Amino acid sequence: MKCPVCDRETDGARTCPACGADLGALVALRELPAQLASEGAALVQDGRVLAGVERLTAATVLAPGEMAIRRTLVDALVVAGLDELAWNQLKTVLAADGADPAARRAAMKLRKRMRVRAAVDRLVRAFASYVT
Repeated sequence: MKCPVCDRETDGARTCPACGADLGALVALRELPAQLASEGAALVQDGRVLAGVERLTAATVLAPGEMAIRRTLVDALVVAGLDELAWNQLKTVLAADGADPAARRAAMKLRKRMRVRAAVDRLVRAFASYVT
């Protein structure tokens, strides 16, 4: 990271070694996506899935190029049963790296799950129309 005051490379230090500028806020902002992702994953593990999805979504907004965070968000969205949102996030991961084996496995599982849900929805609608 470069110091915004003197343009010297700081190597992530909280104070610029050249001019003494306080870089703590900038360092904290750089670390925020990873921190939010970690908190989100922990919340999902603890069963607080929607709170975890919220944190993971914020992390992907702050670091849109971090595909590992986005894959974690996909997993959390699947756990939450938000398959359409998971698929939208997974498409971004696959576009970035179509050869990612974890993303390809997740895509296969998600496609299958979405087909099963669509079939169940059709059955429920057919039964509902039969009953009424």
